[in-house]
Amino acid sequence: MANSKREQAKALYMQGISISDIAQQIGMSRKQVGRWKAADHWETLRNSLPKPEPIKVVSFDRPRQPKAAPRAPQRTIEPGEYDTLDSLLKLVDSAIDECRGEISTHVFPGSFAAGVNGLTKLIELRLKLKPIDDEALLALVLERYRNPRELAKGLREMGWGQGA
Repeated sequence: MANSKREQAKALYMQGISISDIAQQIGMSRKQVGRWKAADHWETLRNSLPKPEPIKVVSFDRPRQPKAAPRAPQRTIEPGEYDTLDSLLKLVDSAIDECRGEISTHVFPGSFAAGVNGLTKLIELRLKLKPIDDEALLALVLERYRNPRELAKGLREMGWGQGA
């Protein structure tokens, strides 16, 4: 019986369980388990065992992309530089372009969400500064898509017009 407890204690020690816990589990004194450990050289045996491979973490995040190039240093704004509506619109348009660039080169899902939120706010601001009518909207769309067929093709590629 003592041999089976001794083997059981040795197996538990090889799993990394402490002497106190082993003694409690098998119903023996801590001193007795310690004597077995010393007599049978459990420590040497445990150290000679191969170490388990580290756990690999699987992530379902998008693959990380290289960080974007460092931003150009900010320039100082001169007094009166943004006093006109056109100058304010140019400033907002440049911020929208920069935000679009950030979204396309995001590294973390959180930065993507922040970029989309920022872009939405900038577009809202632009529309408040200079509301756009249907004609101007069509002109902007046609600027990007050379003709209505190209626009329709782009919308289909994005999933528009495909019944649910």
